[in-house]
Amino acid sequence: MEIALSNRIALGRWWFRNRSLSPVPLLVLMVWLAPDFELDVPLLLMGVLSVTLSEGLRLWAVSYAGSATRTRGDQVHQLVIGGPYRWTRNPLYVANIGLYASFTFLFGHFILTVAAVLYFILQYTLIISYEESLLEDRFGQSYRDYCAAVPRWFWGDRTVMGPSDLLPDLKSAFRSERSTLFAIGAMWLIWMWRR
Repeated sequence: MEIALSNRIALGRWWFRNRSLSPVPLLVLMVWLAPDFELDVPLLLMGVLSVTLSEGLRLWAVSYAGSATRTRGDQVHQLVIGGPYRWTRNPLYVANIGLYASFTFLFGHFILTVAAVLYFILQYTLIISYEESLLEDRFGQSYRDYCAAVPRWFWGDRTVMGPSDLLPDLKSAFRSERSTLFAIGAMWLIWMWRR
């Protein structure tokens, strides 16, 4: 069991360090494959809303966690428990899955949307194994208490967590999210070109 866990952590570390490359095959498939359904106006609006909510969650999370979320290093300076981190321990990954699913859906790929969600859940589950080992080593019982109070993926009971001293910094979050916002804009341009 210990060997399996250490292998999962090692694989998660590799994915963590290379996570910016993982969407590339999905993006190629989205553009290359023919759509398997046509978007009507309600589906288009649903997709646009989903992209907006997913990026909104990312901005909210980054406004609390800061630009450290963009690094590939092993250094963790503080345990973030404010904002969306009161409902899920991994709001950025939840938001990313929402973004990838939204765009594959907007490109008219139902099967690819399901495949993307499963692919990124697997990838992020491995990354989370690695990150959780770092956080437990760094913060010990405080992190274990946080894990007991807040679920890994889905929204939890925020009343269990005490107040956070952290305040959101939206200006820094927008600055940190420039590359993500650029990628979203590029996806919209590619989508319009495909339409």
